[in-house]
Amino acid sequence: MDFACYNDFENLAKLMLKLPEQERSNLAKQTNAAFLFAISKKSNNTKHYWLLDLLKKHELINGKDASSLSKDGVKPSVTIDCSDEVMRQLIHQEIDPTSAFMSGALSIKGNMMYALKLKGTLGELRKMLDSKATTTAPVETSAPTSPKTPDNMAETIYGQLEQTISSSPEVATLSLKNDINAIIQFDLMEKKTKDSKPFSFLLNLKKDSSEPIIKKGSAKISNSSSADITVGIGSADFSKLLAGKLNGQTAFIQGKLKLNGNIMLAMKLEKIFKSLNQAKSIKSKL
Repeated sequence: MDFACYNDFENLAKLMLKLPEQERSNLAKQTNAAFLFAISKKSNNTKHYWLLDLLKKHELINGKDASSLSKDGVKPSVTIDCSDEVMRQLIHQEIDPTSAFMSGALSIKGNMMYALKLKGTLGELRKMLDSKATTTAPVETSAPTSPKTPDNMAETIYGQLEQTISSSPEVATLSLKNDINAIIQFDLMEKKTKDSKPFSFLLNLKKDSSEPIIKKGSAKISNSSSADITVGIGSADFSKLLAGKLNGQTAFIQGKLKLNGNIMLAMKLEKIFKSLNQAKSIKSKL
């Protein structure tokens, strides 16, 4: 079949069949969704469909008709529509799904919460595929042990962000406001205990707002307008996001990042992190 991503999909489909049931179940538990890929071949105006079922049968199937792929009662949680070349680049992690969406290279229909898991899901499958190419079974590696974080890490992060924003050129903050036009609340957790409370702060990126861009406290406590989206994450993981050492979509699929509110804004979080990370002090101090 003359689709740039066809061989990649076929290899992934074979991988899904060869994986032990436990590994397929673990992957499904992380995502719990069915992704329908509607892939176009612009040169001859044809379309083909692949369904990654991580709900019921834990398999990857394809067909010329999208409806035929749902005959076993598995309905797509989200549909990703793009060209065959864009899909190939997504599978090979040559482009970021968020960037592709923002540039109009792909469109999304359905539950945006599941769309945010796309990069992490494709990344996990790609890792398994690469591992199968060199070994008889995927090798699990232990995650590096993170250094112990100080009790006041959230306060430290907030102070450095406040300093970074205050020293940023006005044109940079205006550009970010024009693009985001929203209030974002961050709830940073220090320790996962029953009685622990998050350290909250607001980023006010409303176009016409005259209030400070960054303010300590939640929207409710600060008597500010309600937050358009609330991001909950551990302080250590948030510092990694700022430093570019942790991807937002990966953090979301791993359960490290929680979202509440306008999910469309979540697609712009990485742009905010990159803007905040332009100051070298963030990379060196966190």
